Amino acid sequence: MIKKYFTTVYKFLTLKSKKLGYSYFDMFNNIWDGGYSLMQAYLFKLEQLMDYIAKHGHESNRYLYSKDLVKNGTEEDFKYFVNKILTSKEVEDGSQVIHYKSSEKFLDGHISFLLKIQKLDDKILLYINKRYASSIIPPENIPKKNKLYKFNPDNTDFEEAEQYNYTVENLYKKEIPVDSDLIEEVGKFIYESLKIYKNFKKDFINFFGLTDVFEIDGSDFSQLSNQLKSANVITGRIPKFHQMWQLRKDIIDYNAFLEHDDWYYESVRNCKTKKEMAEIDKEFNRRKKEKELKIFNNITANATSWWD
Repeated sequence: MIKKYFTTVYKFLTLKSKKLGYSYFDMFNNIWDGGYSLMQAYLFKLEQLMDYIAKHGHESNRYLYSKDLVKNGTEEDFKYFVNKILTSKEVEDGSQVIHYKSSEKFLDGHISFLLKIQKLDDKILLYINKRYASSIIPPENIPKKNKLYKFNPDNTDFEEAEQYNYTVENLYKKEIPVDSDLIEEVGKFIYESLKIYKNFKKDFINFFGLTDVFEIDGSDFSQLSNQLKSANVITGRIPKFHQMWQLRKDIIDYNAFLEHDDWYYESVRNCKTKKEMAEIDKEFNRRKKEKELKIFNNITANATSWWD
């Protein structure tokens, strides 16, 4: 704590803005121009944050939450990520059935979806089944060796858990030739399923257990639709750094505008009447407000996500 204290004091007295050349100490002692010094304070804090994230940040460069893909993505976006899921899954090629690992995952505790690929002599059958709890099994009908238990934190003891009878519903089925490109055909199959089962898009993402996040590299980003890119839902170190860099640029532009606005000084020199001066001041304040709104709109829209 002592070391941290003296390090903070040292930086406060000596560290200067990379762009403006002012120190924290200079900014702190500026009491004759509140608006200008407040913007300096924003700039100092912003540069500190950017420097830390650039050197020590551990957040992924770009990523997208699956809920934002469902809400803002086009069908082509979804299809692209479906193919990424499939090509990243290992295939267990048994004698009759091929499963994708993690293809069975519970939703809301009692619903699951199963993608199954059955390989026959002359064809391959693709299935998507929905498995859901249809009724509770009476505890007295469950043999003791088959009973399940759950921990109750209220009384720090275990209690018998509910068990269910399940019903399997076939949502979609398709036959393909035995020599088909399996990954490509499964991608098409899932895409077609969206038109059969209207809630399948959201449930499929949940069902594959994507931890709610898609990692996005440079090649992924170039494939995404403008609709998804413009929705401002792709996050990570790179998008956040771009937002902060834009804010830094706008604050520097604002400070330069206050320090020496050539248009303003030239207009004042050529001003001949009070009416003209009033119009000049009005235009100056309009431009000033426009720059301030641009700064604070960025802060309002993005600053809560600038963390690491």
